[in-house]
Amino acid sequence: MASSTTTTRSTSFVGSRRGKRESATARGMRGRARASRGDESERVPDGTASAATDADRRLFAGLASRRRAIGHIKRQRSRVSVGDYVSDECTVLRGERFAVERKLHDVKRDLSARLALERYDEAKEIQALVIELESERDRITREIEREQTTLLRHLDELY
Repeated sequence: MASSTTTTRSTSFVGSRRGKRESATARGMRGRARASRGDESERVPDGTASAATDADRRLFAGLASRRRAIGHIKRQRSRVSVGDYVSDECTVLRGERFAVERKLHDVKRDLSARLALERYDEAKEIQALVIELESERDRITREIEREQTTLLRHLDELY
């Protein structure tokens, strides 16, 4: 009979974290243990240094306030440049332009009806009205663009 040697495989992984989730508390404790050993993990984490004096605190507060204000102005400027944010004058002008465009739409529909009925004399009068309304719409659009340009220039001066 031959003697057989059996090797037993250890199924417990002592000291290993294989297959186990570590709790946040355990991770925190392990980090503290490393920090208390005095190795590299004791270095100050990257970030803003703490202010030592009142003058430093005021300086940091002023810089943070300035950064927030500049960010706000930049966001306003981007909203103005895409047309999302407009002044009260632009809102009034947009309302006027909408009314003119609505009237222009109705007049063009009336013009096509006159042409379909072959009433060319009436169509000529309506065509003149269409040209007048289109020029009015273009004038209002130029005013809106001028107002937005003025507002953008003002925001550029702020920062």
